[in-house]
Amino acid sequence: MITIITQENCVSGVFSDKSKALQYLDSNKKNKKFNTSNYNVEVTDIENYPFYIIENVKTNKFTFENCKAKVYQMILDFERNEKEHEDDNYANIYIIRKDYYPKTFLGDYMGSLEHIHFSDSQLEIAKEMGGSYLIAVFGDN
Repeated sequence: MITIITQENCVSGVFSDKSKALQYLDSNKKNKKFNTSNYNVEVTDIENYPFYIIENVKTNKFTFENCKAKVYQMILDFERNEKEHEDDNYANIYIIRKDYYPKTFLGDYMGSLEHIHFSDSQLEIAKEMGGSYLIAVFGDN
């Protein structure tokens, strides 16, 4: 099962099994700034790659999903943006194709992952394209 390490408002590691995740944590404990209370290790029910991480920008919550149809439905269920600018993003959608772990545990390196910023304009495109939206954005996994 895929194991994910999160800390505060970012995903710090994605591993094909829990032992790799724990080994990664152990290797970072030598860093004086490492704080064991700032991270969470979650073993998901996802068995293999690829899968998606949906980050709700408003709540800083992450959802992990490997079913394109469920991800697409989540996209349609996003609340329309009530921000001043309609193209402010309110979600980020990442595709994870393999183990991911930055060399340094501290900090948010999620921008290095393949992703899109989801805004009202992206929602309109998704509605027009239907279920093929994720394939158009990320390719046919």
